[in-house]
Amino acid sequence: MRDKESVCEIKPVEEFWRGVPLDTFNTKIKVGKVQGLTTKRLRLSHGVKIINLGTGTTGTSHLSQIVCKLGFRTIHFSGTCPRSTSQKLKKLPARTANACAALWSAVKRFRDNPDAQRRLVHDMERTFSELLQTEGFVEAIMDTPISWFSSLIVKSASSEILFLSSGRPHLRWARRRAERHGHQEVMCHPQLWKYVSHPFSLFECVQVRTNISNPLILLSEDVEAGSVAHYLYHRWIDRVIPPERLLKLCAWDPLAYNCSKSEASKIMSESITLFLDGHRVKIPGNRTMTS
Repeated sequence: MRDKESVCEIKPVEEFWRGVPLDTFNTKIKVGKVQGLTTKRLRLSHGVKIINLGTGTTGTSHLSQIVCKLGFRTIHFSGTCPRSTSQKLKKLPARTANACAALWSAVKRFRDNPDAQRRLVHDMERTFSELLQTEGFVEAIMDTPISWFSSLIVKSASSEILFLSSGRPHLRWARRRAERHGHQEVMCHPQLWKYVSHPFSLFECVQVRTNISNPLILLSEDVEAGSVAHYLYHRWIDRVIPPERLLKLCAWDPLAYNCSKSEASKIMSESITLFLDGHRVKIPGNRTMTS
């Protein structure tokens, strides 16, 4: 048995805001009616049980492996668990990934063309919606553009779906995300934040009619703004998701100084299992994640 000082623990998330330049940006949170609900496309199939609201670079791939091993049919961007044998279902996550890539490219290519950015967001929404509504295909959503569509999150919050929120210190997240995937993380222009639910709510963002020529920007263009955006997004999650249906997880940091990834993985798996057991969600059994 280990002594008390050597026990691997995941540190709490209460201080994730430290170092974030909150005084520089508009940090008011909107919890009222989500703008941009002109479409009724976005809804979930009845089989969805778990949604991770965390953005990429918060351990979403690792969490996908954990949820996959528990036996849930999982999507992580273009990866699925288990790998589908249906040609149609094989193509759905890949189409979503391609639509994301087109949007990332458009943010730069159509810098002064908000109508073009708007069309790409609508294309993304259409493709993503098809994936989410395919009955019997998805039980757990781990790393998809779900943060872009606040209306879907709000709709899901009133269902029986359980939520994970993978996070990490906001400034560290923004720096690492910009370093590794800065061309892939899109957010609303800071001048539009006052009009939307949170800075990653792209579908809302492109509905706002202003004189700003580029409603969407890449995280790599303003890392400090990205850290505030991440902070605001998680604050918004806390406001709209019932706390009893939300499990917050920090996959990588800050880990206890003596905590290995395998130990952290075990703790997270146990935490998720207890969370699901508490809501009487049946855990199917072992599967393998493939991409």
